[in-house]
Amino acid sequence: MNEETWNDSINIALPPGHTVDDLPDPVKADVGFADYSSQVQVEDGVLHYKLKYVLKTLSLTASDYAKLRTLEGAIASDESNTVVLKKD
Repeated sequence: MNEETWNDSINIALPPGHTVDDLPDPVKADVGFADYSSQVQVEDGVLHYKLKYVLKTLSLTASDYAKLRTLEGAIASDESNTVVLKKD
């Protein structure tokens, strides 16, 4: 299998009169057979969310199960992250 890469980028304009109070930390999980990373930044009143997922192989050994759980946990945690806004 050739390496497969997925990139996602989402931009969201902040509502008028609001600023960012808290951003989630960047996420990085490199488990050998796959890499996952994401980050949220704010610039000029726009939230920028970037995600990159690289799948290097489809075949895993039984010993890779713990790494798979680590990867799944990182993705699930990232998907439940929130950005906290505050009114100016």
